[in-house]
Amino acid sequence: MSVDPNSHTRKRVTARWGLNPFPWYEKMLHSNPVHYDEEEQGWDIFRYNDVKQALLSPSLYSSKRVQDAKDIISLDPPRHTQLRAAVSQAITSCQPDETQIKRLVNELLDKASSEYLDIIADLALPLPILVVASILGIPSEDHSLVTNWSKAFVSATGRDAFVSLGRYFLTQIEQKRSNPGNDFISLLLQADIPGEPLTMHEIAANCTMLLVAGNETTTNLIGNAMHCFEEHPGVLHQLQEDPMLIPGAVEEVLRFRSPVQRTSRILLTDTILGDQHLHAGQRVYLWLGAANRDESQFKSPGVFDIKRSPNRHLAFGHGIHFCMGVELSRLEAKITLECLLERFSEIQRDQSTELVKADTFFGLGLKEYQVTVKPKR
Repeated sequence: MSVDPNSHTRKRVTARWGLNPFPWYEKMLHSNPVHYDEEEQGWDIFRYNDVKQALLSPSLYSSKRVQDAKDIISLDPPRHTQLRAAVSQAITSCQPDETQIKRLVNELLDKASSEYLDIIADLALPLPILVVASILGIPSEDHSLVTNWSKAFVSATGRDAFVSLGRYFLTQIEQKRSNPGNDFISLLLQADIPGEPLTMHEIAANCTMLLVAGNETTTNLIGNAMHCFEEHPGVLHQLQEDPMLIPGAVEEVLRFRSPVQRTSRILLTDTILGDQHLHAGQRVYLWLGAANRDESQFKSPGVFDIKRSPNRHLAFGHGIHFCMGVELSRLEAKITLECLLERFSEIQRDQSTELVKADTFFGLGLKEYQVTVKPKR
């Protein structure tokens, strides 16, 4: 996921997408796959191969969208290379296992009503916050605070939340210096980084990145899964009959309704893409959601097929910035679906409630997803 707190296009893009950007993607894939958007002052790239190649070419497409970037998703080599191994190792060392995540899911379901659920508020939103908070070592009394900042960060008013999170994590870093534990911050403070040591601001920026990316992606993924299953009523029955199909269903949700719809890069040199001339310094928007609907890569891309194979979607990016939390996000979604299907014989959306897109400038998700459930006896 790419986070740009200075994006000047959040409100307009959010309004344009809605919950169904796919007809627009299909149109652009066929008629205008490399398109200059005058209002956003950047190039839109839609085709799978073009998006993938851009993700694989950091020497041409820079991730450094802001000059003072310090988190690894906004850095280019060599600093990106120096930091990624340490950040990845710290995440792996601290992340909860399957048993712990299942316990968290069941605790959240125990707190909810036995007949009604908001899949987002009761489950999809708090779960990744709890998981990432455990990795970061965030005290339980601060969970609601960082949840609100994380939600605000990905909305149209994200700048204030960006500053607040940075200040919060700088305070946490100071505390971990004198009282280290087995958490992400403590491990980064102890990390042996080639080149320049990690600064406090780099650690704080990567804490913010982990919190926001881990929350946004997984929350959207779980909500989008339920949305897809509602649109394709036979799927939930298939998964109840054969839970081994759940991992494949998660992958198809990632392709079909990607939690993150686009990312961006800055061109470092002039280049030609298709019949268009792109120039150094211009911003390029890589539409992951469109690439995942490209019929040159996916047979019948508008069909939701939980047995699709191969399924080489780009939902988590590609190349050196491939999402480091990919396996954790997949695991959280898989366990959530397993627990729901173990507990309930019926899960039906409350049709009296409207589906509303979450306030996010780069993702695709739901504000709420109200369901009635029938517990198994």
